Amino acid sequence: MNLRKFAPVAALLAVLAASTLIVPCAGAQVSMVGASDPVYTWLERQRVAGFAPDFSYEMLPLSRGTIVSLLDGINKHRDRLSRTDRELLASFAREFSADSLAASKSDTYLQGWDSTLVSSVKRKLKLFASDREPHMYVYSDSESNAAVDFRWSVGSFSQKIGTNSISEKYGWANLHTYGTIYNSLGFDVDGINAYSDNGAYIRRVPHYAAAATSDSATQSSVLYAQAYASWKHRDLGLDIGDGAPRVGLGGQESVILRSQAPNYPWVRLSFTRKHIQFIEMYGALAGPSADTVIAGLPSSTYIDRWFALHRIQLRPT
Repeated sequence: MNLRKFAPVAALLAVLAASTLIVPCAGAQVSMVGASDPVYTWLERQRVAGFAPDFSYEMLPLSRGTIVSLLDGINKHRDRLSRTDRELLASFAREFSADSLAASKSDTYLQGWDSTLVSSVKRKLKLFASDREPHMYVYSDSESNAAVDFRWSVGSFSQKIGTNSISEKYGWANLHTYGTIYNSLGFDVDGINAYSDNGAYIRRVPHYAAAATSDSATQSSVLYAQAYASWKHRDLGLDIGDGAPRVGLGGQESVILRSQAPNYPWVRLSFTRKHIQFIEMYGALAGPSADTVIAGLPSSTYIDRWFALHRIQLRPT
């Protein structure tokens, strides 16, 4: 990502954030949630069921505050949800709620220690085994909040068909930090290192495959990272990011790029009311050039391609 291109936008974000310190919106959650987060797939199903008519899966990502508002709306239909969906609703509410974040700051992996080591270790093990949304560290007050998370997973897969056998060991490690400053400026930085002994796991996950640096089918590891900065004041919003937003007619569709598109820098301006939403978005793409005969240039050069998106959505109900 060429940060110099977005330096004026970053400066504008800082000015806008400073201007809103006078009249902050208490408890706001402005930070973005990456478009590959599983909450969007679940929200899409709830929209189809009629429980989340305001969910706009045609333009992702959304802010944590917007997701919480959608979850609150679905909760009004709680009695009509299946048992599984009620459990998922409770899980997502714990994950995205500002109140849950504030309540957890006294009991994270780095905060909330007892007077004895044995008691503290038991407490952390209990936190690890709970169905809560555990954090490494949390900061929260009336104007700002931030969280740092670290997660990891390992697994193995084996299958035998006739005389042929297939086996794979895979896993990932994730470092994620996000938050809102002075109830107006949000940030989200997410990095995942995924690995597989034969590359199959990386090829199965679209955003991992998009981040692969080699065309080899056996690439064993990949680093996937995305970052967003956001400003929100009442009906106006401004977001900049280095990620792969989804723009289309479904959770997995994309008008601009396919679901395995790599991350790219973009800027998005939005105006949202109950019955209308306007979005102006600009992005920068880069693709390799096959031209290898120009003297003084490397064998593979990259040419920027800019695009613009203008979108108006009417919401009659």
